[in-house]
Amino acid sequence: MINMTTITNPRAILNGYNIEFPTKRYIDSNFNINITNADENAFGNPRLLPKTKSDTVFSMIPDLVGFDVPVLVKSSCPENKGTVVILGQDALRDPKDPLLNGINTNTDIVVGLPYAIAFDQDYKQVADYHNLIKAILDGGYDVYLTDIWKSWDKDHISRLGKWSKKNPHQKSLLDELNAINADFVILMGNEAKNKYASIKPSTPPVQIHIPHLSPANNGTWAKILGSKPITFQNKIGHIRKECNKQGLVF
Repeated sequence: MINMTTITNPRAILNGYNIEFPTKRYIDSNFNINITNADENAFGNPRLLPKTKSDTVFSMIPDLVGFDVPVLVKSSCPENKGTVVILGQDALRDPKDPLLNGINTNTDIVVGLPYAIAFDQDYKQVADYHNLIKAILDGGYDVYLTDIWKSWDKDHISRLGKWSKKNPHQKSLLDELNAINADFVILMGNEAKNKYASIKPSTPPVQIHIPHLSPANNGTWAKILGSKPITFQNKIGHIRKECNKQGLVF
């Protein structure tokens, strides 16, 4: 039976949504991160958990800071329409984040969830991501969140070379997608789109490519939106149109 917890942060956009970790066995086998049931419960609250670096495949990477564990967010709609994967880029971390105070990043990896989904809505410009996820959930779909690269460090050494069959990030992603058997995959940004092209899931989901929501990508959004202001409302209007073309209606 899959363990499930609930996001319990009144200031989080996704407060009250249930989350599951259906692919943690692949994360553990490929990276030795060792996500426990106690960790799963802690992830329902806005926190980042230290894991001993020496026990993982990243033991020799001095500036590794972050690792994100893929998570399935469950829709509360009575009629479930299927599963949507949102595939992002990496587990971005700011080494100067006050939340990392007290964590020795020389010996530990800071483990969290993609897009900091249990955090406050005003934390680190995550509101746009959370609102997109919520819109899809409220449309009746479960949302599985994962990344091309599960980890982040300053020099990207943790990506362990080229995107190849020997790379645990690629193997893990393929394992995840085969297990999730999603109906749609939203490829957020060009890196997700390009790297996903080498993945061959046993049951390929419908692909939808959208620009990354990061403010750093506002130049791309300006070209798409033209005279419209670069707001989340206008961004999600474009995203909905692209999704509707492929049969994902929310």
